[in-house]
Amino acid sequence: MSGEPDDADVRREPDGGPGVRLRPFARVPGPVPEPQGLRRGCQLLERFFGTASTAPRAVFPTLLRLNRHHIAKIRDEMAGFAVNLEIELEERVAPLRPAPDRPADFPALLSLAEQGRFALGFYHQRADYRSESAVKRAKAAAAE
Repeated sequence: MSGEPDDADVRREPDGGPGVRLRPFARVPGPVPEPQGLRRGCQLLERFFGTASTAPRAVFPTLLRLNRHHIAKIRDEMAGFAVNLEIELEERVAPLRPAPDRPADFPALLSLAEQGRFALGFYHQRADYRSESAVKRAKAAAAE
C-alpha cells in the first residue's frame, strides 16, 4: 500500500492524477508529421520524451509551440488534415483545464508511479493510433 492508485483506482477516478491526465496529451507531438516527410517527427519523441514524462511543465509549452508551427505548414498543403489535428489537440488539452484544486497548467514533476502511467499511456495511445490507421487503410482499400 504505497498510497499510489492502482489501475482500478485510475479507471474509477475521472481525474486520476497528473500522469493520467497527461497520458492522451503525450501523443500530441508524435502524429503531427510534415506532409513531405512523414517520419521526420521522430526526432521530437527522441528529444523530449524523457523530460515530458518526468517534468512536463519544462517541455510541453515548447512542444505546443512546435506543434503550432508544424500545423501551420501542414495547413498549406492539407487543410483538412490540419483541422483534424487541431481538433485532436483541443480534445487532448481539455483534461488540463483548471479545476477548483489546480490551475490550468502542466504538473512541474511527476512521481515515479505517475511517470510509469504516463509511459504506459503513451504506448497505449501509439498502439491505438496505429490500429485506427490500419482500420482506415483497410476500409479505403476495400472501397477501391
